[in-house]
Amino acid sequence: MRHLLIISFFVSILYGCENIQDKKEIKNNLTSETENSNNNIHEIIVGDCFEFKDSSLRKYGLVLCQNLKSENYHEFSFFPVLLNESKTGLSKFSSGQFFYTQRQDLANPGNPIEGVNVFVFMSDKELDIVYDRIYKIGNLKLNEKYLFITGGTVAFSNQEFRNALQNWSVVLGKDFSMKLLREIIVHE
Repeated sequence: MRHLLIISFFVSILYGCENIQDKKEIKNNLTSETENSNNNIHEIIVGDCFEFKDSSLRKYGLVLCQNLKSENYHEFSFFPVLLNESKTGLSKFSSGQFFYTQRQDLANPGNPIEGVNVFVFMSDKELDIVYDRIYKIGNLKLNEKYLFITGGTVAFSNQEFRNALQNWSVVLGKDFSMKLLREIIVHE
């Protein structure tokens, strides 16, 4: 657990120190999976919602908020959602809650950064740690304004991932507030 907290803290600092301009430059150099998915093992797009097959994790879901790819790089970022278990299907997600934060942008003092804390998988192989343990429920179109990554953590085994997910509220509780997912869904 201590190892996960240290990694989470380190990744959070790295993401928190990026300014928005740097993030835009990175996105311009990478290809979104919605633009080029021909070489992707995992055919998933931003807004895809996943539930866990394992009953001990069923109160959580994952939402893909970033899927970046270049020739030598592929990164998947998911934020966890505390599902509304009285609902079914995508309604579990849209009426569920997620951790959201507002932090100071160290590069631009006085300009707060709002966003989510994520699980980062830096390759298709890393995503395999959980991919066979989840199933896709559907896709929600999310307002990109709220999908800025303010921090995150990685897991190198299924057990590390499970521990981090089950302790998500302990790790994030003091710095984050809960927001209903439906508040960031784009209604067309």
